[in-house]
Amino acid sequence: MRLPRIAPRLSFALALASIASLSPLPRIAHAAAAPPAPAPPDDFHVSLFVAQQIDRFNAGLAASQNAVAAGGMVMGVDVDTRIAEIPVGKKGSARPIISFTGRMLAGERVLAQSVATAIDTLTGIAPDSIEVFPDAKAIEMLAGLRIAYPIQMHAGVPQVAVYFAAETGATFAEHTTGDLLSTTRYGLGFERMAGTFAGSRVEVLTGSNENFGANHASGRYTVHVLIKGSLAATEGATMSRSHLGAFVELEVDTDNKGGPDGVRALMGLTLDGDGVFAAVRGLLGM
Repeated sequence: MRLPRIAPRLSFALALASIASLSPLPRIAHAAAAPPAPAPPDDFHVSLFVAQQIDRFNAGLAASQNAVAAGGMVMGVDVDTRIAEIPVGKKGSARPIISFTGRMLAGERVLAQSVATAIDTLTGIAPDSIEVFPDAKAIEMLAGLRIAYPIQMHAGVPQVAVYFAAETGATFAEHTTGDLLSTTRYGLGFERMAGTFAGSRVEVLTGSNENFGANHASGRYTVHVLIKGSLAATEGATMSRSHLGAFVELEVDTDNKGGPDGVRALMGLTLDGDGVFAAVRGLLGM
């Protein structure tokens, strides 16, 4: 027996009604990706630098009031090693950080040494005098210990810290009669520990510095300002943003007693050790 012609039409209408009655599929909610946490500072950081230097020396003595200035290119290496974090307070909170710092720098600068003079027959005192060496070729080495306490944190990473620093060093230079000129200083400072300007700092130090003559070495004060930042790599460059940077450095050294003073400025480029290793691997095809 044949079905009536209306049957196919009715079955098709029922099928459409069934499809229409189905609830739409739920939309899949895509959770917004959380921004990555800032990376903590490297425990071991080495950077090479080359800079243009201006070194101005003022003897500050009655016998020699004219300032002496030197300039030229200098190059060196900086080391900053994070030794330990003192476990004080809760985990994730601000904790003191102990770091070892070091610098070796080669170039020309103005140096001085104290010289013996004849005793004044009227006063019985030998007048103080120094001998100034402009453009003396020198190698300077500094090593220090720094205890920093973060005063600003973000996502558990220190951003800004106040620190106590103590450093000692030696300068090996031509023309000087001694084997080396020693430096010993300590003081307080502030440092930017993360971000584009990581490593920038301002510090005030006191101590001794024989670069101004042994008789004027003690009781000196130093104001040191360092501003550094990473440079964006150009398209196709092999170095990333964090490897190549620029810096400006200013150091004012005075005995605050009318003796010899000095102002030293450096402006140049710095290259992280990771960038050097990456460049070497690229040359070797590794």
